[in-house]
Amino acid sequence: MTATPKPPLAIVATETADAIKAKRREAHTAIELYFDIAKGAYREGYSDERIAKDTGLSVDWVVKRREEEFGPLKEPDELVELRKQLTAAAETVAAIEARFNKLCIAKGWAA
Repeated sequence: MTATPKPPLAIVATETADAIKAKRREAHTAIELYFDIAKGAYREGYSDERIAKDTGLSVDWVVKRREEEFGPLKEPDELVELRKQLTAAAETVAAIEARFNKLCIAKGWAA
């Protein structure tokens, strides 16, 4: 009795080099259209993730291309200001907690 021959391994279809180049051009164009170099930010609704999803490229590829050719993402001024306010508020809370704990210890209360 002879063994039944196994079917050949499935050939995995891959994208052509031209298709990959087209996706990369599409991503480059999207970055150009939606990324404001001066602000270091995308227009509302756009991001590296969206461009990657829309083009079928990896987020890492889009991030690398944007950073190399257009620049880094920058925090908006309002976030910088809010971060300063949060830091100041945290320092105020820490100072109040220290005073509270010191008073509790002085009066013999559990802090």
